[in-house]
Amino acid sequence: MLDRSWAERFAEDWIAAWNSHDLDVILAFAVGAQLAGVIGALIALPLAALYPTIERLWLREQLPEETVAEHHALTRSSRA
Repeated sequence: MLDRSWAERFAEDWIAAWNSHDLDVILAFAVGAQLAGVIGALIALPLAALYPTIERLWLREQLPEETVAEHHALTRSSRA
């Protein structure tokens, strides 16, 4: 079940990724545009922005602990 704190964290992560203009977001936009034109580019942006949340919620157990900690620190530092 979704609770308010989860939804707030999800929204914060999504907005931070969207506003950070990171290389991964730009690359996702370019790949989406190459594969499916304008629609693909527009679909790729929110998916790229969601990756930190997907990693934190679903991939945590599959990735090494150091990787998750590093990515979390990078996400936090990009918000500052």
